[in-house]
Amino acid sequence: MDKTIVTALLVMAGVISAVFVFNSIFPAITQSGEAIANMQGRYDERIKTQVEIIHATNSGAEVVIWAKNIGALPIKPVASSDLFFGPEGNFIFRTRP
Repeated sequence: MDKTIVTALLVMAGVISAVFVFNSIFPAITQSGEAIANMQGRYDERIKTQVEIIHATNSGAEVVIWAKNIGALPIKPVASSDLFFGPEGNFIFRTRP
């Protein structure tokens, strides 16, 4: 009779432990899966959006750039875009006044 009670208590403890582990790990797995899906969507959108600079000139403090959207998705308006001048790694960031 003693072994039956001990076995039943151990089985109950094992089931409770398994439920506890599942309830603590499952939300983390779900959140990481959603984060990966969101990242994939942003990456896919970034690949489908491309801009080609057709012509660029400067006259004093003003720069005129003609750019063409060659991607599959529309791009943000120019007023919402960021402009970087200079070579990669050594550039100047300018905001629209």
